[in-house]
Amino acid sequence: MRTHKLEFFLFFCLMFMVAGCAPQSEEVTLGDATAESTKSTASESQSNPTSPASGLELSLEALMDQNIYAPSIGQPVSLKDGDFVFTNGMRVYFLPQAAFGDLNNDQMADAVVLLAEKNVQHEVLVSLIVLIQENGEFNQKADLLIGKDAEIYSITIDHAEITLNALLRNTGEDMDLPERNVWQTYQYWGETLVLTKVSSSINQGTLRTIEISSPVDGDQVGASVFLKGGMPVSPFENNLRFTVFDMEGQLLTQSGFMVDAEEMGTPAVFSNKVDLPPLPSGTRVRLELADLSMADGSLIAMDSVWVTIK
Repeated sequence: MRTHKLEFFLFFCLMFMVAGCAPQSEEVTLGDATAESTKSTASESQSNPTSPASGLELSLEALMDQNIYAPSIGQPVSLKDGDFVFTNGMRVYFLPQAAFGDLNNDQMADAVVLLAEKNVQHEVLVSLIVLIQENGEFNQKADLLIGKDAEIYSITIDHAEITLNALLRNTGEDMDLPERNVWQTYQYWGETLVLTKVSSSINQGTLRTIEISSPVDGDQVGASVFLKGGMPVSPFENNLRFTVFDMEGQLLTQSGFMVDAEEMGTPAVFSNKVDLPPLPSGTRVRLELADLSMADGSLIAMDSVWVTIK
């Protein structure tokens, strides 16, 4: 009897030791599952973020039933699922690209969308539409035609600047001109879209761009200023167009602007003194350098800076 008790006691001790050494697999699995669930939830919330100030969902899907003014057709429409079809076959619809960000420094996210308008001639005109967040909703404040049959690659908002990448196609009288891949930067000023920079490439060739290194945005300048910078491909006859605009987009002065390059098509630099029109102290103006196509006068490249008169 004593022998049986001793064997039972040793068997109980052995089972206790084995249980204590066994891996706690259920707790590890639960921890991993919780972590994965947290990651999944975070990913889903980031895919459709909301504006902190208003709680509005920042997604194109949330705008699909928006009342919109179609600028090319010239009348308002009420979109349903991002689309509106007229009885005569005309159509207004959203393209799939959109961007969200603060455009007017009010700490609330605004929206930019791309609106396509198909007219009775079956031409598709693409416009950039600005929707500013006000009183808990998005209101249309500005629009700008991008081009006919333009193919949009991407659109972003960063530091209150809208950057659009698109393929501008040849249409109508421009059929002999090559298609251009363009990058356009816009700023929203006083319910107006202002084009501040353009770069382009033709047939996947060298990027045509202008970079103004001095002055920079926000600088104060006198009656004259040195414009310094460069470009990877010199313009035709080494000549750019220099323009001064006021805050309302009114042209104040315009002239030619020469750059230095060894020969046409090679990299160019510039450091030229330009005179500004007489303006009151504190006036803000935009200085623009542009490279124009000799074929149709369109913008090949452009850069600009905002400065204030001392």
